Amino acid sequence: MIEWEKELDRLLKSNFKEPDPFRKINSEIVLYGAGAMGKMAIDIMKTVNTKPKYIVDKTFEGKLFGIKVIKPHEIPECDRDKATFVISISSIPVEPIFDFLKGLGCKDIRHFYDYSEIAFPKAMPNGWVKKDISEEDIDGIKHTFKALEHNDFSVAHYLQFLWWRLKREEVLFQDHPVLSGKKFFKSQCMPKLTDHECLLDGGAHFGQTVKDFINKTAGNFDKIVAFEPDEYNMQVLEKSVPFNEKIYLRVEAISEKCGDASFQSSLGYASKLGNNGNQRVRTVTIDSQPDIAPSIIKLHTEGDELRGLLGANKTIAEYRPILMVFADHSCDGLYKIAKYLGSLINYKLYFYLHDYCGNSAVFYAIPNHI
Repeated sequence: MIEWEKELDRLLKSNFKEPDPFRKINSEIVLYGAGAMGKMAIDIMKTVNTKPKYIVDKTFEGKLFGIKVIKPHEIPECDRDKATFVISISSIPVEPIFDFLKGLGCKDIRHFYDYSEIAFPKAMPNGWVKKDISEEDIDGIKHTFKALEHNDFSVAHYLQFLWWRLKREEVLFQDHPVLSGKKFFKSQCMPKLTDHECLLDGGAHFGQTVKDFINKTAGNFDKIVAFEPDEYNMQVLEKSVPFNEKIYLRVEAISEKCGDASFQSSLGYASKLGNNGNQRVRTVTIDSQPDIAPSIIKLHTEGDELRGLLGANKTIAEYRPILMVFADHSCDGLYKIAKYLGSLINYKLYFYLHDYCGNSAVFYAIPNHI
């Protein structure tokens, strides 16, 4: 069993790992990574009218969104000295990437979240970090550990998550590796599904969770209701999900209240509700949907997850669904989401990381009767 009290004490006594304070972010930005996070980074950078000079990737060939992609050995000497290299990869540990770029002679290297926190903090909240920890925070974190300590993987992953979000340090636990490719229905805690599941997908994006659910159940389920407020994402979703009279797609956002709200669209994965949006979207609560009796609820709403849960109190009490809730898009993921889920009677709580640097962090609440 992991002694989380000792590790938490060590964490709280350690210093925050600040990005190099002696160099300013240069005007020329070079992205390292042309995968999913690289694509998201480019979408975010567009909102502040900037783009990388080029992208560096070991395997990608050609261009990404019209931006040239080169191999590491092709980085010009002048850029190694003067450009800011922004790591946009979360599928592998980040420290070896820092070391690799340093070995190439790159001088200014930052993770994308450290770059975005300075360059456009309002457009990109996913990289949130909390430097000032209160006694209330510590108490909430300890209660979360107590709810998770039945499962060593959850404790190790929560510790790794805290090290990144509180100290911006990547601390790995060798016996409990990040569960890449094992999210949601492939997770260790997921019980066996029946032929009569009803999935409510809040924040469906391009429909990957919907497709995984269909595959997991071999198409034998009662209903899917997918909510996706970004119109472009919904267009892709409609094309990617096979037509089925049991599948319902809704261009609305899940939140705590019904009405309308400001929404920042066209950010791909990162489109979200927020005060600085470029349009208005309709918001609904899960409790306001009497035609949905979910056995599974997934919430990936870019920071609005806790409000989505608060708008689902009656539904959760009545139907006792499996809950899968993202934790890495706001400080609510530090412990407030866990506090809500831990208050549910006869549920067991789990926490898994499915990417590095605190990404794809999910709380799973599984009802005991399953």
